[in-house]
Amino acid sequence: MLCRIALVSWFLSALIASTAYSGSLNAFLMSPEMELPIDSLTALAESGLRWNMVVYGEQVEERMATSKVWGELYHILLYFP
Repeated sequence: MLCRIALVSWFLSALIASTAYSGSLNAFLMSPEMELPIDSLTALAESGLRWNMVVYGEQVEERMATSKVWGELYHILLYFP
């Protein structure tokens, strides 16, 4: 009898948890809170997003050597390859 009560209570709690999760997931997926993507250079310029260009080669080493954050690590790696 005790096993049957435990099994029924476990089943009901699992049913409640899965129903709550399912409802929450449906609400999240159905809400139109996403913005439209940027599809032109004009929209990018007007969006106010920060952007930059990835540099490679000597410029990376130069920026790392003069950086406050990466400078110390750069010098350690330079002397202990």
